[in-house]
Amino acid sequence: MEAISGVWWVDGNPDKRVAGTLAYTGELWQLNLVGRLPADNTQSDGLSLVPPATIYGACLGRRYTLRHAYLRRSKGPSRRFDVPLDDRDRADDQYSQLWEGYSLILGDVLPESASYGAAMFEISGLNKWWPNTYPGPEDDRNSLSEVHAIAECEDGWVVKIGVSGMESSDAYSHTISKWTTVLVERDSGFTLPVLEDELMMPLRTLISIVTHERAECFNLKLQPIGETYDPTFPIEVDPGMRKREDVRPYGQVIFTPDQVDVQSLISSWISLVRRNIVPVYAAEPSDSRGPLQEQVVECVNAAETLHRSLHGEPEDFPFAEKVWAALPKGAEGLSRKDRERVRSAVKFTEYSLKNRLEELAGALGSDFCDWYLQGDVEKWAIVSSTVRNALSHGYRTTHGVEYDFEALVGIVQITRSIIALRLLVAAGLPAGTALIDMIKKDRPYLALVRQSVADWNSLASKIHPA
Repeated sequence: MEAISGVWWVDGNPDKRVAGTLAYTGELWQLNLVGRLPADNTQSDGLSLVPPATIYGACLGRRYTLRHAYLRRSKGPSRRFDVPLDDRDRADDQYSQLWEGYSLILGDVLPESASYGAAMFEISGLNKWWPNTYPGPEDDRNSLSEVHAIAECEDGWVVKIGVSGMESSDAYSHTISKWTTVLVERDSGFTLPVLEDELMMPLRTLISIVTHERAECFNLKLQPIGETYDPTFPIEVDPGMRKREDVRPYGQVIFTPDQVDVQSLISSWISLVRRNIVPVYAAEPSDSRGPLQEQVVECVNAAETLHRSLHGEPEDFPFAEKVWAALPKGAEGLSRKDRERVRSAVKFTEYSLKNRLEELAGALGSDFCDWYLQGDVEKWAIVSSTVRNALSHGYRTTHGVEYDFEALVGIVQITRSIIALRLLVAAGLPAGTALIDMIKKDRPYLALVRQSVADWNSLASKIHPA
């Protein structure tokens, strides 16, 4: 998108309009203004914790909305004693501001609270998982030429995945282009932030985990609620930031849509992600990760979080109750509150992180665990829980496994993959031997099955010598 120039204003003072030019830098939108827009962060120099602003613009007869904008620089005239003072030198057009925004809406001036009834977007990697030749019923009631799946989700969301396309001709050729597109609708309407959090983020993470690559939503178009249905979707978000040609339509995937009840899986996945944001973010591929020790703590914590979400807490703590019953007999001087603290501590150790990791992996099926972890599920759980505890609590150990580079790499890779697979199984993927049949055709997972960097049996022996 080329730089555009026009006038800009903010809520609260729509009559004050200043000239400026908007351009995309490759990472964010920069708005250079001649004049000043009212802002709470004028004196912050970009260092204070301030709320983002929404800036509206009109350029060449088109309306724009710059979202999540922050004032980065503000300049004004300084007093020069060698020049006579002139009020015109203090005019507003002698000031300038630089704003940086993280999202742009093309088509109208729309606050964050604006409601929409439908949205259409693409996801990088979606064509790998869902080829546009995938068979499905036709549906001409919307702007998808072919609808392959319709998933009814919680809170009234309807997700349709299908094919969009276009034809072009010249004197020497006739070209037909097709690509897989997502269409979402909700009768009660939705705001853009709600769409991003409740639908786009879950679907993006699903594609990311299935394709083993970071996925991004792009080419988002919106249909305002309450208006006559317009299949052209007049509102565009971040136009031109990603080109469809930049996305490779092939690559490795864990499974294909025809191997599962895909409508049910999409619906379950969206609900699941809303309750498990931390495990999902830990499981999806990322272009940036922290230090290895930080990754260990992050992914094992995420596994523990996912276990609590999917498996809950045990109902019985027999050893803790035995300790509770014995305390009044031989623990003179302890108040009831002191004894309850002891019981609580015993409960915590009775159902340990090791137990949670074992149960989390065990839900993938005993046959799968024996194959995937070479029968060392318990040893992997011992090593992962011990290293996480040592790193996160900062205590010294005699075995020093928390400093073993190969152990750290193995913990991160295996634990992250188990989180991803456990999420997929919770959403509808089969467990056990059926899961093996899927995974053994997936090269990234097959590499983890054959990994030799971390010997769980040897590492566990260092932690608990015979």
